[in-house]
Formats: sequence, structure tokens, C-alpha cells
Amino acid sequence: MEKAAERTNANKFGTILRTLRKDENLTQMQVSSILKIDRSNIANYERGKRLPPIESLIKIADFFNVSLDYLVLGKKTLRGKKNFADDINRELMAENTALMEAELKLHEGLKQKEEEIKLLKNYVESLKNFNAHLEHKIKSVEK
Repeated sequence: MEKAAERTNANKFGTILRTLRKDENLTQMQVSSILKIDRSNIANYERGKRLPPIESLIKIADFFNVSLDYLVLGKKTLRGKKNFADDINRELMAENTALMEAELKLHEGLKQKEEEIKLLKNYVESLKNFNAHLEHKIKSVEK
């Protein structure tokens, strides 16, 4: 159970980090360079593969001007109207991004299934044509 909660936190953190980075129009490499954190670690954080150590969490929160609660857990804090609104906006954008990614995956899966159905229909039609051809040959041999 503890592993599942850790994975959920890592996924939430990754989504929030990616949204913060993209909001600032930064690449993973740029964030890596600014914060002195390996780019591969930034990528793993964003994919929810792992959580960073506390020192890195503090650097990231300071750089993006968000609380650690928000960064790790997505919890909003009342630090002032502008920051609170920014936090809510970031959270909504992160959720919207996650929903859009899920919708894209669904559409890709649907498109793949439609292609499979089309191939199967063509295969069935080919079998019908071949069967009709065989029936015709059988009738011509029987005559």
C-alpha cells in the first residue's frame, strides 16, 4: 500500500513539475541547467518514476515560487490571492493536461481498433470471394 501511495505522489509531482516547466516555456535541459539537477532526473520526475530528494524539492519549489505542499501533493496554500489563484490555475492546467493525454490515448486506441476492424472486414470479404470462386469451379467440374 505504501508503494502505491508513493507512486501516486510521484505521478502527481511529475504532472505538476511538467506543468510548471511548460508554463515557463522551459525545456527539461534548461531546468536541469538552472537547478543543477541531471536532465535524466528531471525526465524521471516528470514521468512519475521517482520523487527527488528534499534538497531538490526545495530548489524546484523556490525556482517556480510554489509551496512544497503544492509541488508534492498538489495542495493549495493561502499565501496571497495572486499565488493562490496561480496555484489553482496550475492545478487545473495539470489536470487538464492529464485528461487531454488520456483522451489522446483513447483516440489512438480507437483508431487502431477501427483499422483492425477494417482489415478483418477486408479479410472476410476476400474469403467470401474465394469461396464464391471455389463454388463456381466446383459447379463447372460437376457439369
